This record gives sequence, structure tokens and C-alpha cells, in this order.
Amino acid sequence: MDDSEPQKFRPSIISWLLCFAAIGGWLYLHANAQDSAFARESSSYVAGKAFGMLLFAVAGAWLTFKVAKDSSFAASIAMPVIFGVLLINATKDVVKAIDKDKAEFAKLASQIETAESPEEKIELAKQMMEQIDPAFIPLVKTIEDAAQPYAESSDVIASDRFLDIALLATTEGSEEYAWQQAAVASHIKESGKFLAILKDTAKRIDTLGDSSKTAREFRAGFKDKFVPSISLVEANSALATGYGELLTLLESEQGAWKLEDDEVAFETTTAQEEYNKHLEKIAEQEELLELLYLEIDDS
Repeated sequence: MDDSEPQKFRPSIISWLLCFAAIGGWLYLHANAQDSAFARESSSYVAGKAFGMLLFAVAGAWLTFKVAKDSSFAASIAMPVIFGVLLINATKDVVKAIDKDKAEFAKLASQIETAESPEEKIELAKQMMEQIDPAFIPLVKTIEDAAQPYAESSDVIASDRFLDIALLATTEGSEEYAWQQAAVASHIKESGKFLAILKDTAKRIDTLGDSSKTAREFRAGFKDKFVPSISLVEANSALATGYGELLTLLESEQGAWKLEDDEVAFETTTAQEEYNKHLEKIAEQEELLELLYLEIDDS
């Protein structure tokens, strides 16, 4: 039985560098664009949308990490790739030209791109956000704090040990169900807490009080990409619920099923049909997740 600690979700520094450099380049292009739909969007809205896309890219990297069996390398590749695809889609109407009236964000973008360390890049990015909308910073901190326990529970669900059918099929399997179900329960619980904070944050974005036009536009750009991430967390929680139902069936039928050619075979038709229904439900939820990612990618 594998009791090793699950690998943590940690995209590489290079991945973060690529994403922040891309944000700098994207804002620079926007600051110098003319006669295009992209240029007619305000700089603050574009900046907010960029940070919202980065949040989505991190979520996509986590899903890749899970599917790739705790592969930090896969997550590190996925994050800049997903972010790059989002940027390309968002800037497809960009016309490269000079627009000196939007030099403020271009200057910050250039500083982010040329910064020597990841810490410096992150600090510059925070300064950009503080300049646009200081009242927004506490909300970001609240999300960061809530995301940590949610990510830790996700790490367990993504571990090789979780839903190891071959292990559950052995005589030691009975000892595993408590751990497996506890992992599911923890993930669902932390998902609920995280969702509550995300939904509250989405509402608070609209009720932060008096703000400049630039700040309001920044919030709108962030919310445009932030709100759909709520559906992703809900879908992942529903998927964990499906895993829990599958485990409950396997445990209730322990000793009455076995692995044959890597497939679960039950002694009774009724149990086999119920198991297949659970698999279909899980597959549907995974398909929904994929559609949600595509929907946000196209927005």
C-alpha cells in the first residue's frame, strides 16, 4: 500500500515567468494598438481580464496536474500554454500601432517583462493592481487564503493512491475505503467553503463602494473571467461526489467483485449495472468540465 505523501501542485518558476511576461507583452500591445476593437477597450479592463485569464490558466494547470497523475512537469507546461491560447484568442483583433495616450500601463508592462526575478515580477504586478484599484487587494487576499485548503484537498484527490481500483480489489482494500471516503468528504467540504467565498467575492466586486471609472472597468474585466471559475469549482465538487458514490458501491459489494483485464466485474448484474451508471455519471461530469473550459476559453 502506497503511503507516500501526494505531490503538491507547484507550477515551475519558468511557467510563472512566461505568464507574467505574456501579460506585459499583451498590455504593451494594447497600449500601442490603434483602430481596432482591442484598442477601444480600456487599459484597466484589459488588465483585469488578463489577471482573470491567469486565474483560469492556473485552474487548467491544476486539472492537467490531476489528470497527469501528480505531474508538476505537465502542469508547468499546461499553465503557459492555456494562458497563451487565451491571450491569442483575446487579441485576435489587435492592430499593432502606437498609442501614446495609454503609455501608463505599457510602462508597467515593460517593467514586468524586464524584471530579473519572479519576486520582482509579482511585486510589480501587485503594484499594477494597486494603482488601478487599491480596494480590490483585500478581495484577492481573501481568495488566496481560501484557495490553500481547497488546493490541499485537491492534491489528495489527484494522488495515485486515490481510486486505485487494483489496491481496493486486494484483501487490504477494506482498510483503504475509510481513507478514500475521508479524502472525498474533505474535498467536498473545502469546495463548499471555497465556493462560498468565491460567490461572496463576486458580489463584493460590485459593492466595493465609490471608485474611479478605471477601477470599475478593471473590476469588470476581472469578473468577466473570475465568475465562470465558480462553475468549474462546482463541477469539480460534483465530480468528487461521483467518486464517493462509486467508492460506496465498491465497498458495499467488497468480495463480490474483482478485476478482469483491468475492468471491474461484479457477481450480480444489478451491481454491475449500477457501477456502469456511476461511471457514466462521472464521464458526463468530466465532459461538462471540458465544456466549461472551452466556454471560458472562447469568452
